[in-house]
Amino acid sequence: MSFTMQHKWTILCERIIVDETSQLLSLIDVIEDINIPALPCDDKNITVVPIRWVLVNFWARTDETIPEYAEIKIRLVSPIETVVAERELKIDLTEKVNLRHFFRSGELPVQGEGTYRFIIEINNDGVWEIVSETPYRVNVMPVTETQPSPSNNV
Repeated sequence: MSFTMQHKWTILCERIIVDETSQLLSLIDVIEDINIPALPCDDKNITVVPIRWVLVNFWARTDETIPEYAEIKIRLVSPIETVVAERELKIDLTEKVNLRHFFRSGELPVQGEGTYRFIIEINNDGVWEIVSETPYRVNVMPVTETQPSPSNNV
């Protein structure tokens, strides 16, 4: 079975609001950079940093008249190409023509400073195919006398 489901977009943000009446989606504090205090993290060890985030995906049927279903994989890849987190999910478009998927967390695995990528793959007849890469940068801030808590810098 070949999947043709379309990945339309992915955005990383701090939080979302979905209006109950209109179902309109608001993406709040889109994340491009994350500043974290100097922690015991380096490119060999993974440190978990308490930061709230939501990875928002939008999926649609290729042909609106044909129901679709797919397995996807979301991988978080560090600047040195280490997979620091991974999750497999199912996207079900058998009843709906399109779908928003929200992947939420209150912590972020960090393996040093640099550009990280959320890579989204779809299982196409047993072969995982990349459909999206969403980058963001982690900046490790120098130690100061009053160390701030981790923050999303927009």
